[in-house]
Amino acid sequence: MIIKINRRDFLKTAAGLTAFSLGLNASSPPIFKRRILAADPGQNNGNILIFIFKRGGSDGINEVIPRHDSQYNPTNRPTLFIPEANGIDLPGSTTQLHPRLLPLMDLYNTGQIALLHRIGYKGQSQSHFDSQQYWENGMVGDNKNEEGIFNRQVQQTFAKQGHPFPAVGLSSSQLVALKGPEPIPNFSSVQSYTLTGTPAQKNKFIGRAGGPGLSPRGLLGFYGGAQDFPGKPNRDEAYRTGLVLFDSMNRVGSLNPDNYFPANNAQYPNSTFGTKLKQIAQMIKELGTGDTPPPQIYGVNIGGWDTHTNQAAAHNDLLNQLGGGINALSKDLAALWDRVVVMTMSEFGRTSLENGSKGTDHAYASTLFVAGGKVKGGVYNCDPITWPDGAMLSSSSGRYLPHKTDFRCVIEEILRVHFGDTSEVINNVIPGYDGLKNAAPLDFAPLGFMKTV
Repeated sequence: MIIKINRRDFLKTAAGLTAFSLGLNASSPPIFKRRILAADPGQNNGNILIFIFKRGGSDGINEVIPRHDSQYNPTNRPTLFIPEANGIDLPGSTTQLHPRLLPLMDLYNTGQIALLHRIGYKGQSQSHFDSQQYWENGMVGDNKNEEGIFNRQVQQTFAKQGHPFPAVGLSSSQLVALKGPEPIPNFSSVQSYTLTGTPAQKNKFIGRAGGPGLSPRGLLGFYGGAQDFPGKPNRDEAYRTGLVLFDSMNRVGSLNPDNYFPANNAQYPNSTFGTKLKQIAQMIKELGTGDTPPPQIYGVNIGGWDTHTNQAAAHNDLLNQLGGGINALSKDLAALWDRVVVMTMSEFGRTSLENGSKGTDHAYASTLFVAGGKVKGGVYNCDPITWPDGAMLSSSSGRYLPHKTDFRCVIEEILRVHFGDTSEVINNVIPGYDGLKNAAPLDFAPLGFMKTV
């Protein structure tokens, strides 16, 4: 199919498109890389993952409080220590929850949230950039690799299963976890994922697919029919990018956030983060068409966790948003909750000892929360066996809590149980996973927080 269109005019009009600039999570340069080895993608079970990246490094010790560790005391944390009378008891454990995470107790009491402690990796970096890169590309030690762990998941499963719009990032900047050869839309809000310009400019860009007596034009002209020149270099990738762009814009453009009313009186935080979670819920419920599920992986950031000074107030606000947001998702998506997993991430924890500025500094391990209808709720890695007295100061420097479980082990359990990934797929999504597990079996021992039946 040969399209007669002025390339300069087409690209000039396209420049007004938020997504086309590339608001797709694609690696660049080059945008198109050699794809990793193929594996059987299996059957799509329609399950959904929402990952929340807590940018800055979160103070897990004050989020899930180790009451059995005598080093958690007001001497070590003069302004940050939370008295036992103020903490929230977690039945069946020796820990307490931060009082601002009270909204999570609905999920904890019904066994639908796993509070994982001491999550990190061997050789923990205390650089924001490096550690965020490792968490998002799944390759500890490689801070140059821009291919995200969840882009590989899309490559290995949903894209092969023919999903036209398998993942999305709601962020003002591209999420490395979603970057890679498989095009994944990224936009800051549902309203921003649209064309700008006059109606005439928009219509010119969208164009038409063509037909009897009509020549194809614009985006529909390029991608509304069969692929042309399939043997050309990178043609498959370019065509796939256009299809994803067209399909995602078409579907997202049908949403009206102003007319969306969350189910079960769910109350999202009154913040940018809360709005993004609300729009994710709307996409989950309204973007599925026929046999095609809605996007199945969603990524969102919540910043501000780098609390070097006056931590208490900032941490309180962030935990209010996080706890309230996860609680709202569980209510709003109650009818689908068995198919949903919500996971938090953060590049590192904070120092066990408070600093001189009423804050904490970069450290090692932290918490990771996993919520969903098929989660085996409880507290993990925070009891007298997995966390002996004094563990919060047991690093070689005497200031940090060392990790016990590698973060990739947590992600592997979600991919394997929730999405049904095979071992072959896992080893492509998390490169060399079996080798990592064999080299450090304790770090990669499954925690068993996902129900297998």
